[in-house]
Amino acid sequence: MVTFNKGLVRKTDNQEKWLFKQLSKKQRVHVLNLAKTLDVTTTFSKHVIDKINNDNVTISKSLLKELYQGKYNVIEYNVTNGRERVVTRSKGFTNIDVNGKNTRVNLCMVYQPIDNTVITMYYNDINDNHITLDKKRYSKK
Repeated sequence: MVTFNKGLVRKTDNQEKWLFKQLSKKQRVHVLNLAKTLDVTTTFSKHVIDKINNDNVTISKSLLKELYQGKYNVIEYNVTNGRERVVTRSKGFTNIDVNGKNTRVNLCMVYQPIDNTVITMYYNDINDNHITLDKKRYSKK
């Protein structure tokens, strides 16, 4: 079982972001098309590789495979430093140790289509429905 400590990002510089449900139908189609460019040729950023090499995260191979097969939900779209990014969340789950508690989690991934790179990956509790989400971090339509 993987041991994991919850993280908290308060602000990302030079970023505008939207929850997928905030987007218009036309924007959703665009974002879904961006997400579909993810495939086995996609590379991992140095950040992801460092997280794996330093044992900060162990990626569930089955959940990673699901993401590559398109078995995910798009949960967010953002533009960071002028580059579009799509945040996906696996439909499947795995169990990990979160702060000493056995927890079912989905695998989330931030994907940057312009250079076909996974920027970061992280686990999210399957029961997280974003009630505690800081809506101030999200742009208005």
